[in-house]
Amino acid sequence: MVEKEKKKIDTDSNSIYVGNKPPMNYVTAIMALLNSGSFTEVVLKARGNAISRAVDAAEITHNRFFNKRGSQTHRYRN
Repeated sequence: MVEKEKKKIDTDSNSIYVGNKPPMNYVTAIMALLNSGSFTEVVLKARGNAISRAVDAAEITHNRFFNKRGSQTHRYRN
């Protein structure tokens, strides 16, 4: 039964799948992954109408937490 339990945050992957939740929920997930120390990069994955929500989450995270001088900026990939 232990094998069937799901983790709230998959610590083996740096991907976050964006859906219908508010963008701040994804900002929290992004920061949890980055603060875990296991990853230096987070990949947001979204389809359709959720793409704008993924961009919002990335922008909120960048502007609130990484908008300091000398910090690495994010880059978008297709």
